[in-house]
Amino acid sequence: YRVHASVPANYTIEKRWPLIVALHGSGGRPEDIMGYVRSLLGPRADDCIIAAPEGFGSMHLRGDADETNRPHDDLVALRREFRIDDRRVYLMGYSLGGHNTWLGGVLHADLFAGLMPLATPLQVVGNEVLFPDLLPNLRNTYTLFCWGENDNVGADGNVREDGGNAAWNRHMSQVMREVGVRGFQPIELAGVGHGNVRPPADAVSEWLNQKRRRYPKHIQQMYRLPENSACYWARCVELQTPPLADGELRIRLKKDDDLKKKQRQYMTQKLGVFEASVEGQTIRLRSRNAETIELLLHDKLIDLDQPVTILRGSRELYSGRIPRDLRVLLREAASDWDFDRFFTARVLIKRGRPVRFNDEP
Repeated sequence: YRVHASVPANYTIEKRWPLIVALHGSGGRPEDIMGYVRSLLGPRADDCIIAAPEGFGSMHLRGDADETNRPHDDLVALRREFRIDDRRVYLMGYSLGGHNTWLGGVLHADLFAGLMPLATPLQVVGNEVLFPDLLPNLRNTYTLFCWGENDNVGADGNVREDGGNAAWNRHMSQVMREVGVRGFQPIELAGVGHGNVRPPADAVSEWLNQKRRRYPKHIQQMYRLPENSACYWARCVELQTPPLADGELRIRLKKDDDLKKKQRQYMTQKLGVFEASVEGQTIRLRSRNAETIELLLHDKLIDLDQPVTILRGSRELYSGRIPRDLRVLLREAASDWDFDRFFTARVLIKRGRPVRFNDEP
C-alpha cells in the first residue's frame, strides 16, 4: 500500500503547508486524481502538498477498524513525512473516491478543514435511512459537493427509477439543511452526467480558504466502532452493546410497519452516538449505546483554572476543578502527530462509576 505525494517546488520544512488528500475513483490511478486536483486549483496547486493513496478501495460504514480508519492513518503517516499545516488539511475524491470522501469525512470530520466529494452521494447500508443521523457529524466541517444533473443512469444504461446519483445528492443537501448542518455548498452542473464534473473555480477557492475548527463548543458523532468515534474533544471508549453486524440484517416487521422507519430504528440502536457541548464552565453530554466516553480538554475550550460542571443527560456527574496533566498532552501528540490541537486534561466517564481524571486507576 502506497501513498503518492507531490510537494511544491519551493517546499521547505521552515513553514507548514496545506495538504490535499485526493481519492481516485474505481479503476483510477493516483496520478489521474492528482492531475485533476492540479487542474481544479490552478496556480494555487503550487502552494499545496497533494497526496493520493493507491488502491484505496471502497470504505463501508460496517467495515473493520483498519478499513474505516484509513483516512486517519494515512494522515498521520503524511504528518510524519512532511511539514503539514493541520489547520488546512482537505479531503476530496471523485466517484468511488467521492463516496470515500463522504464516509471518511463523516467518521473523521475533526481532521479536516474541508471535504469535496464529487459525482457521488454517501452510500451506506439502508441508503438514505441513516442520512439524518450521520450527516450531523459534519456540522463543524465545510463540505463542497458537486454532481451532474444527468448523473441518473444505471449500469444497464437506463435511467434509474430512484433518480440515481443526482437525486441522492439533492436529497442529501435537503437533509443537511433539515438537521442543521450549515457549512456546506451543493452544486448541480446543468447538462453534465457522471463524467467531467468540475466545481466552479470560485467554489474551489472558497473551499481551499477554509480552516479547521480546533475546539468547537458543540459536537456530535455517530459511529459503529469506538475506534472511529473520535470527534474533536470527545470519543467513545466502549460501547454498551455489540456493534451493528457487518453481514445480513434481520429485522422483524409487523404487518403495518414502515420498513424504512424500522430499518432506521434497528440500526441506530446498534450504532453509538454522543452529543456534547460547552456552555460557560458546564459540559453537557448526551449519548446512546456508549458505555464509556473520554473527554480531552484544553483551556481554549474551557477554563481549567475554574471549577467545571459535567452533566450526562440531566444528571450532574461532577463539579470542581479538573487537573491538567502533561502526560495527556504528550501521549495524544505522539499518537496523532497533530501539533495544531493539544489537550492538557483527560476525563473518563463510565456509566455507574465515579468520574476519573487523566491516568487515575
